[in-house]
Amino acid sequence: MATVGNFKPGDLVWAKLKKVSYWPGKIIDPPTEKEETDKGGQKEKLSAEHYVSFFGEEGNAWILEENIVPHSEEMLLCGMRKKSTAFMKAVAEMIVESGSLIPELKPLKEKSAKSDEPSCSAAQKTETIPKTPSVQEDELLKKSGNHEDSSEPCEDSLVPSHDDSEDPIEPTSKKIGFMGLGAMGKGIVKNLLKTGHNVSVWNRTPDKCRRFVAAGAQQFLTPSDVIKNCDITFCCVSGVEAVLSIVFENGGILKEFQNSERGSKGFVVMTSMSVEASEQVAEAIFYSGGRYLEAPLVGSKCHAKLGTLLVHGAGDEQLFRDCSSVFFATSSLVFYVSCEVGVATRMNILFRMLWDASYDVLADADTLLARFRLLSQVN
Repeated sequence: MATVGNFKPGDLVWAKLKKVSYWPGKIIDPPTEKEETDKGGQKEKLSAEHYVSFFGEEGNAWILEENIVPHSEEMLLCGMRKKSTAFMKAVAEMIVESGSLIPELKPLKEKSAKSDEPSCSAAQKTETIPKTPSVQEDELLKKSGNHEDSSEPCEDSLVPSHDDSEDPIEPTSKKIGFMGLGAMGKGIVKNLLKTGHNVSVWNRTPDKCRRFVAAGAQQFLTPSDVIKNCDITFCCVSGVEAVLSIVFENGGILKEFQNSERGSKGFVVMTSMSVEASEQVAEAIFYSGGRYLEAPLVGSKCHAKLGTLLVHGAGDEQLFRDCSSVFFATSSLVFYVSCEVGVATRMNILFRMLWDASYDVLADADTLLARFRLLSQVN
């Protein structure tokens, strides 16, 4: 069918219905005149309308072009606020339909002896690094970082733990930098110090660094100083704007990569960003002589404290392997999904949405149980 307006059949879009926010769908060929007649009369189509099939439900409708926008990563991120099960299903179908994600996620066992294979082959490689202390079932039921934890406070001591059931983690000899001591960052740095990593920290509010300095971390006053003095720097600040400010604004970090031996320093972004922003940062780091890895997080601040986060990594594969002891110390599951920057971000978006949806369902169930006074019977 010929293109009408700015869209054609097969285009993935977000369309707005009356009194309903944008919903993911696809432009399809409209029904024939006979099909419309069989259904009870043909609708007079306006020239600026498109026939949209909505994901997540078997609904089709004519939508004005002014109420349709092309599919984009920004629309996915904006849709994160919606938590209904139907919407989660619709978004999952959109992501699969768009081919944004790798076809299959195959967790492998520990790194095999065949490590001489070319790093980051053209084929999209996927593997998981299992952490020795396995995640507990009740930890999987805690809320994600988009919610406040309703569970009991997590242990927040900086004193090394002594759990004989866990094999000790051998820390990397590389100097680790960490930017951002917010709700997630504090828990991550705590676990790095507990496992003997050489950690340097920076935070926009310097006072937040004090307790970590007392526990053995070194503090630097600027992000550039962290890059200069560390081999691998993790960025876990709040929001994409903060990441872009650290990288590009006056006093940004690019100069320190340029002044170092090419490939000697790595930059790992744990902040959730759009694909476009991650690609922008990756390009700047690469052309400045650094290595880049996106490693967005799934989990809550309690997961960060307990070291049971879920991480998806994409970018420089050797940098991913160089970070293995850091991931062992802070995460229960870590997946290297692709050498292509952006794949981990897309995967993270889907996991977070499904994660949030599952908690909303559990919260609703808990409310109903309480309303009908069934909690005591369940317990």
